[in-house]
Amino acid sequence: MAKEPLPGKVKTRLAREVGSTVATWWFRHQLKKTIRNLNDPRWDTIVSLSPDIFVKRRNFWSPEINCIPQGRGNLGQKMRNIFKLFANHPSCIIGGDIPNITKLEISKAFRKLGSRNFVVGPAEDGGFWLIGHQGQLPRKLFEGVRWSSPWTLSDTIETFEDQPFSSLSKLQDVDSLADLEALKTKTNH
Repeated sequence: MAKEPLPGKVKTRLAREVGSTVATWWFRHQLKKTIRNLNDPRWDTIVSLSPDIFVKRRNFWSPEINCIPQGRGNLGQKMRNIFKLFANHPSCIIGGDIPNITKLEISKAFRKLGSRNFVVGPAEDGGFWLIGHQGQLPRKLFEGVRWSSPWTLSDTIETFEDQPFSSLSKLQDVDSLADLEALKTKTNH
Protein backbone atom coordinates (compact mmCIF):
# COMPACT_ATOMS: atom_id res chain seq x y z
CA MET A 1 0.00 0.00 0.00
CA ALA A 2 1.27 3.45 -0.81
CA LYS A 3 0.13 7.02 -1.01
CA GLU A 4 0.97 9.20 -3.95
CA PRO A 5 4.61 10.19 -3.30
CA LEU A 6 4.19 13.96 -3.51
CA PRO A 7 5.28 16.60 -0.97
CA GLY A 8 2.60 17.11 1.66
CA LYS A 9 0.94 13.76 0.85
CA VAL A 10 3.38 11.24 2.33
CA LYS A 11 5.46 10.84 5.47
CA THR A 12 3.93 13.94 7.07
CA ARG A 13 5.37 13.19 10.54
CA LEU A 14 8.85 12.76 9.06
CA ALA A 15 8.32 15.90 6.95
CA ARG A 16 7.76 18.01 10.08
CA GLU A 17 11.32 17.13 11.11
CA VAL A 18 13.23 17.05 7.81
CA GLY A 19 11.01 18.99 5.41
CA SER A 20 8.45 17.67 2.93
CA THR A 21 10.88 17.52 -0.01
CA VAL A 22 13.38 15.33 1.85
CA ALA A 23 10.63 13.12 3.32
CA THR A 24 9.04 12.66 -0.10
CA TRP A 25 12.39 11.92 -1.74
CA TRP A 26 13.12 9.28 0.91
CA PHE A 27 9.69 7.66 0.47
CA ARG A 28 9.89 7.61 -3.35
CA HIS A 29 13.25 5.88 -3.30
CA GLN A 30 12.27 3.52 -0.50
CA LEU A 31 9.06 2.53 -2.29
CA LYS A 32 10.84 1.87 -5.59
CA LYS A 33 13.52 -0.13 -3.76
CA THR A 34 10.87 -2.19 -1.95
CA ILE A 35 9.03 -2.99 -5.18
CA ARG A 36 12.27 -3.93 -6.94
CA ASN A 37 13.61 -6.03 -4.04
CA LEU A 38 10.38 -7.95 -3.40
CA ASN A 39 9.61 -8.80 -6.99
CA ASP A 40 9.60 -12.60 -7.09
CA PRO A 41 7.98 -15.26 -9.32
CA ARG A 42 6.52 -17.01 -6.24
CA TRP A 43 3.93 -14.24 -5.80
CA ASP A 44 2.31 -11.34 -7.62
CA THR A 45 3.51 -7.92 -6.49
CA ILE A 46 0.71 -5.39 -6.77
CA VAL A 47 0.84 -1.77 -5.60
CA SER A 48 -2.39 -0.48 -4.09
CA LEU A 49 -2.42 3.30 -4.41
CA SER A 50 -4.15 6.28 -2.86
CA PRO A 51 -5.66 8.46 -4.14
CA ASP A 52 -7.29 6.13 -6.63
CA ILE A 53 -6.64 8.48 -9.58
CA PHE A 54 -2.90 7.95 -9.02
CA VAL A 55 -3.24 4.46 -10.54
CA LYS A 56 -3.66 6.13 -13.95
CA ARG A 57 -0.57 8.33 -13.61
CA ARG A 58 1.99 6.04 -15.17
CA ASN A 59 4.91 8.50 -15.16
CA PHE A 60 6.07 7.34 -11.71
CA TRP A 61 5.47 3.60 -12.15
CA SER A 62 7.08 1.23 -14.59
CA PRO A 63 4.46 -0.19 -17.00
CA GLU A 64 5.30 -3.69 -15.70
CA ILE A 65 4.05 -2.82 -12.21
CA ASN A 66 0.45 -3.81 -11.59
CA CYS A 67 -1.33 -1.01 -9.71
CA ILE A 68 -4.81 -1.01 -8.18
CA PRO A 69 -6.76 1.68 -6.30
CA GLN A 70 -7.19 1.43 -2.52
CA GLY A 71 -10.77 2.65 -2.62
CA ARG A 72 -12.53 4.80 -0.05
CA GLY A 73 -12.42 4.81 3.70
CA ASN A 74 -9.91 4.79 6.51
CA LEU A 75 -6.81 2.60 6.53
CA GLY A 76 -8.71 -0.41 7.85
CA GLN A 77 -11.42 -0.12 5.23
CA LYS A 78 -8.81 0.17 2.49
CA MET A 79 -6.98 -2.96 3.70
CA ARG A 80 -10.29 -4.78 3.93
CA ASN A 81 -10.98 -3.75 0.29
CA ILE A 82 -7.70 -5.35 -0.75
CA PHE A 83 -8.42 -8.59 1.11
CA LYS A 84 -11.90 -8.74 -0.47
CA LEU A 85 -10.44 -8.21 -3.94
CA PHE A 86 -8.12 -11.19 -3.48
CA ALA A 87 -10.51 -13.28 -1.36
CA ASN A 88 -9.73 -16.52 -3.19
CA HIS A 89 -5.96 -16.26 -2.63
CA PRO A 90 -3.67 -15.89 0.36
CA SER A 91 -2.74 -12.19 0.40
CA CYS A 92 -0.23 -10.05 2.27
CA ILE A 93 -0.32 -6.29 2.62
CA ILE A 94 2.77 -4.27 3.45
CA GLY A 95 3.61 -0.59 3.57
CA GLY A 96 6.24 1.13 1.48
CA ASP A 97 8.23 2.39 4.47
CA ILE A 98 9.90 -0.79 5.78
CA PRO A 99 13.59 -0.63 4.71
CA ASN A 100 14.64 -4.03 6.11
CA ILE A 101 11.90 -6.10 4.53
CA THR A 102 13.15 -9.09 2.53
CA LYS A 103 11.84 -11.79 0.22
CA LEU A 104 12.55 -14.26 3.01
CA GLU A 105 10.08 -12.47 5.32
CA ILE A 106 7.42 -12.45 2.59
CA SER A 107 8.05 -16.13 1.89
CA LYS A 108 7.66 -16.91 5.62
CA ALA A 109 4.37 -14.98 5.67
CA PHE A 110 2.89 -17.04 2.86
CA ARG A 111 4.12 -20.28 4.43
CA LYS A 112 2.48 -19.36 7.74
CA LEU A 113 -0.78 -18.64 5.92
CA GLY A 114 -0.78 -22.32 4.96
CA SER A 115 -1.91 -23.20 8.48
CA ARG A 116 -3.37 -19.92 9.80
CA ASN A 117 -5.98 -17.40 8.74
CA PHE A 118 -3.78 -14.42 9.59
CA VAL A 119 -0.12 -13.54 9.77
CA VAL A 120 1.23 -10.29 11.20
CA GLY A 121 4.63 -8.67 11.10
CA PRO A 122 4.89 -6.52 14.23
CA ALA A 123 6.55 -3.12 13.97
CA GLU A 124 8.78 -1.56 16.61
CA ASP A 125 6.20 1.19 17.30
CA GLY A 126 3.28 -1.07 18.22
CA GLY A 127 1.85 -1.25 14.72
CA PHE A 128 2.55 -3.79 12.01
CA TRP A 129 4.57 -3.82 8.82
CA LEU A 130 2.71 -6.77 7.26
CA ILE A 131 -0.72 -8.32 7.58
CA GLY A 132 -1.68 -11.39 5.63
CA HIS A 133 -4.96 -13.26 5.36
CA GLN A 134 -6.63 -16.25 3.77
CA GLY A 135 -10.17 -17.54 4.16
CA GLN A 136 -13.33 -15.86 5.42
CA LEU A 137 -12.88 -12.28 6.63
CA PRO A 138 -14.06 -11.57 10.17
CA ARG A 139 -17.17 -9.39 10.15
CA LYS A 140 -15.55 -6.59 12.20
CA LEU A 141 -12.01 -6.80 10.83
CA PHE A 142 -10.14 -3.52 11.49
CA GLU A 143 -13.11 -1.87 13.27
CA GLY A 144 -12.17 0.24 16.28
CA VAL A 145 -8.42 0.07 15.65
CA ARG A 146 -6.44 3.00 17.04
CA TRP A 147 -4.28 3.66 13.98
CA SER A 148 -0.78 5.14 14.30
CA SER A 149 -0.64 4.29 18.00
CA PRO A 150 1.18 1.83 20.27
CA TRP A 151 -2.09 -0.19 20.32
CA THR A 152 -2.53 -0.64 16.58
CA LEU A 153 -1.32 -4.26 16.47
CA SER A 154 -3.16 -5.40 19.61
CA ASP A 155 -6.37 -3.66 18.50
CA THR A 156 -6.07 -5.31 15.08
CA ILE A 157 -5.56 -8.78 16.56
CA GLU A 158 -8.73 -8.27 18.61
CA THR A 159 -10.67 -7.85 15.34
CA PHE A 160 -9.57 -11.31 14.10
CA GLU A 161 -12.49 -12.76 16.13
CA ASP A 162 -10.38 -15.65 17.44
CA GLN A 163 -9.20 -16.76 13.99
CA PRO A 164 -5.71 -18.28 14.35
CA PHE A 165 -2.68 -16.13 13.46
CA SER A 166 1.10 -16.34 13.35
CA SER A 167 3.72 -13.66 13.82
CA LEU A 168 6.83 -12.74 11.88
CA SER A 169 9.98 -10.89 12.92
CA LYS A 170 9.63 -7.41 14.37
CA LEU A 171 10.82 -4.77 11.87
CA GLN A 172 11.18 -0.99 11.93
CA ASP A 173 8.94 1.20 9.82
CA VAL A 174 9.84 4.83 9.25
CA ASP A 175 7.56 7.55 10.55
CA SER A 176 10.08 9.96 12.07
CA LEU A 177 13.69 11.10 12.03
CA ALA A 178 14.29 8.97 15.15
CA ASP A 179 13.13 5.91 13.16
CA LEU A 180 15.62 6.69 10.39
CA GLU A 181 18.42 7.18 12.92
CA ALA A 182 17.51 3.90 14.67
CA LEU A 183 17.72 2.08 11.33
CA LYS A 184 21.10 3.62 10.59
CA THR A 185 22.37 2.54 14.01
CA LYS A 186 21.12 -1.05 13.49
CA THR A 187 22.68 -1.17 10.00
CA ASN A 188 26.07 -0.02 11.32
CA HIS A 189 26.14 -2.72 14.04
